[in-house]
Amino acid sequence: MKNLKPIQNDSGNTSYDFYLTQYNHFDASSLDHLMSRQLNVRDQVFRPTNLPVMTLDEFAAKEIKRMDEQKQMEEEAKKNQPDENSDDENVADMKRIKERDWDDWKDLNEKGGGNKKKGR
Repeated sequence: MKNLKPIQNDSGNTSYDFYLTQYNHFDASSLDHLMSRQLNVRDQVFRPTNLPVMTLDEFAAKEIKRMDEQKQMEEEAKKNQPDENSDDENVADMKRIKERDWDDWKDLNEKGGGNKKKGR
């Protein structure tokens, strides 16, 4: 009962409330600790999650380099691709083989054959 302290009400009656000494005396260092902890938690909650990893100049340099590499690859592909209007026998043979393979495939696979659900 030593934690109880008598308090006078407005009506003059005496009542007893709990009087805890540990909550009555606030230490300034503990208050500072609580405030700093609250600020740390707030900073962790509201921090930006997607920070940029490169500047706009670095991004532009990478894009320019990528476009140059892509342009070089396209030029090399054009050089390696045979000309379709040439009189080269190999090109004509390749065209005939491709057309023959396509005709064979069309003969084996009727139109709309893959769209039917028969036999399932």
